[in-house]
Amino acid sequence: MASLAVIDPIDVPIGGIATLQLQLVPPFKNADPGRPDNWSILNEAGEVVDPNSLQIVFNADSCPYQRMRERALIMVTLTTAGSNKNDRFKFFGNGLEYAEDKEDVNDDVTTDLTKDGQTLVFTIQNQGGTESTVDFGFLVSRKNLQTGELSIFEGPDPIIIIRRPQ
Repeated sequence: MASLAVIDPIDVPIGGIATLQLQLVPPFKNADPGRPDNWSILNEAGEVVDPNSLQIVFNADSCPYQRMRERALIMVTLTTAGSNKNDRFKFFGNGLEYAEDKEDVNDDVTTDLTKDGQTLVFTIQNQGGTESTVDFGFLVSRKNLQTGELSIFEGPDPIIIIRRPQ
């Protein structure tokens, strides 16, 4: 098995915004040949990445009014090309479930769903000088359009490391 690509750290500029686009590929029931058997996260180049390599780094030299404007935006889009045409996938609820005792204790992360539940947008801030690790799983639903059967899945379990060096 090939090693997973590492996501380059996201460096948020002083007073600015940094963005990252990822794709989440769920495992498909009765998928077309060549589709993944398990969850995959793809980077902008389409490479499967290590879900535990996501780091957001805020600049230590930002002053308080600049920190208020600084953000990292991560857009995670469900990629369901090649899935069974009778299945409809979308993020479920708020799109994620925090791991027990690993939630966002600093309230650095907010999420929104766009594109009819197909894209989960993370907005990440760090106004203090803290480092935190947010551990979660994606929540995705699959609805069979013929039978109406709805299934809910969680996975994979990525982490986001949020830090501002002192």
